[in-house]
Amino acid sequence: MIEKAINKGVSIERLARVLTMQPNNIRQKKNLLNGICNEAVEMLKDKIVGSKVFNYLSKMKPERQIEATKIMIESKTFTASFARSIWLATPDELLAVPRRRQKAIIMNFSHFTRLEEEISRLHGEYEEIEENYGVNVLNFTLVKGYIKSLVMNPRVNRYLRINNPDILKHLEGIVDIDNLNTEE
Repeated sequence: MIEKAINKGVSIERLARVLTMQPNNIRQKKNLLNGICNEAVEMLKDKIVGSKVFNYLSKMKPERQIEATKIMIESKTFTASFARSIWLATPDELLAVPRRRQKAIIMNFSHFTRLEEEISRLHGEYEEIEENYGVNVLNFTLVKGYIKSLVMNPRVNRYLRINNPDILKHLEGIVDIDNLNTEE
């Protein structure tokens, strides 16, 4: 939007006055996507992303930008610190400009790679649990109703009280559950 206005002839100073921003901030926002590949921009266009994230993405080659963007989307984390950790985990051959080597800091990038794989795996498990949640709640409700009818039956209740009081206690505990989301 800012770039379109500037291309149509609106001065940066006038935009800054209208938007109550500093002219330097307008220039930064205009150049925000410089060095970012179109695929990464397209994936992030409907996400709320801090401007510093783009700073780290621009330091990576396009294929790593896409990969990093997918990692951020899968983990639903669009913070500068997360983008920085992805940038730090990126091998030099996937960086647009290789990092300066500091002799004091020695990092094992395999840990970051394993972290990325673990995040992807956990995200997949989360989606699977999310998909099955409704069916599981329905099944639990049906089972709870059946157990309640058993516990409320005087003959069954008497038999369990005499022969298996522990089982009766657990069944009554299931019947007393009102909300599945209670934290204990």
